[in-house]
Order: sequence, then structure tokens, then C-alpha cells
Amino acid sequence: MAALLLAAEMFTEKTEDDQNSVLSYKSALEERLSVFLRKMNGVGECEVFITLEGSDENVDGMGTAVRGIVVLCSGGGNSKVKSEITELLCRVFGISQTKISVGNLN
Repeated sequence: MAALLLAAEMFTEKTEDDQNSVLSYKSALEERLSVFLRKMNGVGECEVFITLEGSDENVDGMGTAVRGIVVLCSGGGNSKVKSEITELLCRVFGISQTKISVGNLN
């Protein structure tokens, strides 16, 4: 019985460590992407939100895949800027346009 409890505790700790690693990875990825997008002409201030899902695919070895991306930026109301951001994210993350939303940051 004690061995089962110990094994369950070890599994829970591993799951929490994995979850913290994924959350840290997600936050770092959002920040890096935000900084990168600000360098594009017309983007301006930028905030990025990424949703991840578990899958067999690896994104930088984290065992997760990008499910969707939301970008809010100063230039998000401009159709050319919106199109360029969407195309870039499709290519970088290998996801469809329907998984990307670009909006204007107020």
C-alpha cells in the first residue's frame, strides 16, 4: 500500500513539473513572438496569446503542439499587416489560418 502511495505521489509531482515546464515554455514563446512581431513594419505594440494542446508532435521538444494564436497589435486593423502576420505564423508553426486571429490593440 505504501509503495502505491509513493508511486502516486511521484506521478503527481512529475505531472506538476511537466505542467510548470509547459507553462514556462508557453510564456517564453509568447514573449519571444511578441518581440519578434514588433520588428515587422506596421505592427507596433503587440501582445500574443498562444494555446497549446498535447499531441505526438513536438514543438521544441516540449511534447505540445500549438492549437491557436491570438495577436493584438497597434497595426492589427490594417489588412496588409494582418495578412503578413497570419502568413508568417502559418509558416512558422505549421498551422492553418483558421487557428490564427489578429486584432487591433487599443
